Amino acid sequence: MHYSGYTPIEELPVKKGDTVLIPRGAFIRTMHPSKHDRYAGRSYRVRVNHTLGGSEVQVGHVYTDGSFREACWHGDLRSIKEEYGTEDIASLWPVMKVIGNIVLLPLSNPSVRWPGEGGYWCEVDINDVVKA
Repeated sequence: MHYSGYTPIEELPVKKGDTVLIPRGAFIRTMHPSKHDRYAGRSYRVRVNHTLGGSEVQVGHVYTDGSFREACWHGDLRSIKEEYGTEDIASLWPVMKVIGNIVLLPLSNPSVRWPGEGGYWCEVDINDVVKA
């Protein structure tokens, strides 16, 4: 199953204490001040300390007649441009979620974290890990 945007932590397949395989080529983000985010050069196993549920932003409403109205703050537009490379909300319709009459755009997928070198957090998208 592919996880996109916010997902409640209880619904994620990986929990605290699980061992997961980080495959070669997975993108790893780090909080280490002198290290940079990188792609895994080899596959390795880590023990999950905690999971993050991802995030999404409300970008509009769908009305009963089927029309769509944009509703986005400037700060949200900056985040959208960073993630998707555009501020044109309508062009992102294929990746949006509609819940009731609210239109949501995923900003980050759920992820798993573990303590890396020096105890600084390392993080990878949950869609890139394999439960060991």
